[in-house]
Amino acid sequence: MNDQRKTKKALIQELNSLEYADSIINTVREPLISLDQDLRVVTASRSFYDFFKVKPEETVGQLIYNLGNKQWDIPKLRELLETILPEKTTFDNYEVEHDFTTIGRRIMLLNARQIKRALGKERIILLAIEDITERKRAEEELSKSEKKYRELYDFLPIPVYEMDLEANITSANRAIYETFRGTEEDLKKGFKGWQLLSHEEIEKSAKNIQMLLTGAAVQGTEYTLMRLDGSVFPAIVISSVIYSDGKPVGLRGAIIDITERKRMDETLRARDALYRTLVETSPDVILLVDLSLNIVMVNLQTLSVFGYASTQEVIGRSAVDFIVPEHHARIVEDAQNILGGGVL
Repeated sequence: MNDQRKTKKALIQELNSLEYADSIINTVREPLISLDQDLRVVTASRSFYDFFKVKPEETVGQLIYNLGNKQWDIPKLRELLETILPEKTTFDNYEVEHDFTTIGRRIMLLNARQIKRALGKERIILLAIEDITERKRAEEELSKSEKKYRELYDFLPIPVYEMDLEANITSANRAIYETFRGTEEDLKKGFKGWQLLSHEEIEKSAKNIQMLLTGAAVQGTEYTLMRLDGSVFPAIVISSVIYSDGKPVGLRGAIIDITERKRMDETLRARDALYRTLVETSPDVILLVDLSLNIVMVNLQTLSVFGYASTQEVIGRSAVDFIVPEHHARIVEDAQNILGGGVL
């Protein structure tokens, strides 16, 4: 008699538990389904019916592999339920990809638990299904974008790098290795960005970085950089702050080698100095005028011929003032002819 009461009490508790469990299952957004030990459906959540577009009368009591015209007869699901679950009693985040008749190709994460029933004779399997198709697609698109970005980043003709706030270089493109005459291993773990600066430039770099981190605008700065072999070269470094969740986490920079520009500037300065020397020492009267015929430069011979003591007395005056009045019109006409592309 006592055994009967205990069995009845356990049965009532189980029924109450199942009713309570059904209420929970139906409030969960992800599709849930419970199976008996023979892998037949005991109950399914509303979200399961809605998501997989099936009806309760076609589902409850059915072998899971026969659901929806056998669209759940998935080899990986069989492996999971018949091999993995009996050994482990639980599994988490088991990824399954399958082409369903009703909803098309989906990628799902399956989580399962074996639960002992109140009477202790049977176990039920609670199977939770998370559709991650869109997340996977987004991850794939992000991966493609990152790959394209990396390819573009790698093949940029100018050196580009990223470093953390401790100045560890975390990323660099191929041009970095070529410019600094090193390998990826040289510029990898533990390598500090300041090691690429000549010793005199470290303090200047630290000040600029501090200004960037406080939000100040810093234009491209000229530095003398040092290659891994110890040789140096002039460059413009353009930097910006890398943010994560609104906080600065590092710096991104591009390096423009200006060695050739510097050489060209030096050549032009040398040519200009030679030109000025030739003009200054020429025995001829030479004046340089602007488009309004105002004098902007004269040589020493001009001062001597016209009796001036210094260039300040001549610069800014009109060249016409140095021509006899009867030739004023002609000099203006000649100047206009030259400006129009003519030849005197």
